[in-house]
Amino acid sequence: MFVDGEEAAWDPDSTSHEKEWDVVVVNAPKIINAMATPGMVVVFTGILPVARDERGLSAVLAHAEIGHVVARHSAEALSSKIILWTLATAASLVLGIDVGATSVVQNYLFELPNSRMHELEADKIGLRLMARACFDPQASVDMFERLTRLEKDEQQTSVDFFRTHPSGTKRVG
Repeated sequence: MFVDGEEAAWDPDSTSHEKEWDVVVVNAPKIINAMATPGMVVVFTGILPVARDERGLSAVLAHAEIGHVVARHSAEALSSKIILWTLATAASLVLGIDVGATSVVQNYLFELPNSRMHELEADKIGLRLMARACFDPQASVDMFERLTRLEKDEQQTSVDFFRTHPSGTKRVG
């Protein structure tokens, strides 16, 4: 969508335009994830048992991927990285701080918290998208509860501070 020659943010509540998405399914039963780029969604088969049915898959697609694209999370992350790389390089040159050390600080203090924030924002956008597509948003809660059980079964209950995604418990609660 263009306004005055510039691309405008896509409003998921607008009915004035449509988006088309290519969906690619990757046979990778051990990868419990999905991802997207503008216009393309990739679903790994490992997420399908967690999604369980059409309702759960709608939660994965709405949040997981289309929500991130709508919010332009990849562009936001890239912009942040450019600033952080500049600061890290300056710290390295001026203060003599090891670039590896600044990379660790950058990861834990900036990238991971922003990643978790993006996930929660995509969850909210996904709920709106699901409702607009006539899917019950409760399916998202159900899917994240299944994901939480899987995390516990696989003992993936590390502290959120070290994770790219919030725990399933935080996403449901």
